[in-house]
Amino acid sequence: MFKVEITQRPTGAEAGEYLTPAIIVEHLAPNSGNLHFAQAALFNTSGGEAKGIAGIYTESCVDKVVGEGEPATLEYTFANLKISIPGVYYIHIDVYEHQGSGAIHQGGTKLGPIIVVPEVPKMPRSSTASVGGTQLEARRWNCLGGAV
Repeated sequence: MFKVEITQRPTGAEAGEYLTPAIIVEHLAPNSGNLHFAQAALFNTSGGEAKGIAGIYTESCVDKVVGEGEPATLEYTFANLKISIPGVYYIHIDVYEHQGSGAIHQGGTKLGPIIVVPEVPKMPRSSTASVGGTQLEARRWNCLGGAV
């Protein structure tokens, strides 16, 4: 087994939004000349796979090939992971080396806990309301004082 290390972790997790910043994983790969890939899977706090959660799935990162010679540090970026339901989760990331007709597990790591908060409602660009017969309009303003 080879050491798999998370080098960048998400600092925020809002339901339905991408985890930010993206998760970045590194591992030292053997000099086999074979294809390498990483996958992420979502688990709940009791260790079971979190099923039926829209927006997160097993994600294969860009495939990496290590040429002959010295071992190389490979980096995998998971930039498009979302969790749609608020809660507490763990993400398990596994790295594999493709050999022949199969894949050999190279190592894995667990990231968490990830606390996913409910989606924060987005303020509309402009909206109107009537209060006591008077038409009111709410607008967003940019930093220069103009309407957006």
